[in-house]
Amino acid sequence: MQTRTLALLAIIGAVLFWGLSFISIKIAVAVLPPMTLGAFRFFLGTIILYFIKGRLAPDEHLVKEDIPYLAGAGLIGV
Repeated sequence: MQTRTLALLAIIGAVLFWGLSFISIKIAVAVLPPMTLGAFRFFLGTIILYFIKGRLAPDEHLVKEDIPYLAGAGLIGV
């Protein structure tokens, strides 16, 4: 597949996911409380990104001393 075609498909996919997210969140908030839904989204995102990181950078590992810095950055939204 050509690079241009792949890029266009990626853009279309991103637009579809972005557009459908508003609809799906309205439906999900009717079923789950907003805080539960937010926690679930972060948990699901963490799991997905963990596997993506493992595939793209398998040799890089988390240094134990960095965990408080990463937790602090996550808490303040960096």
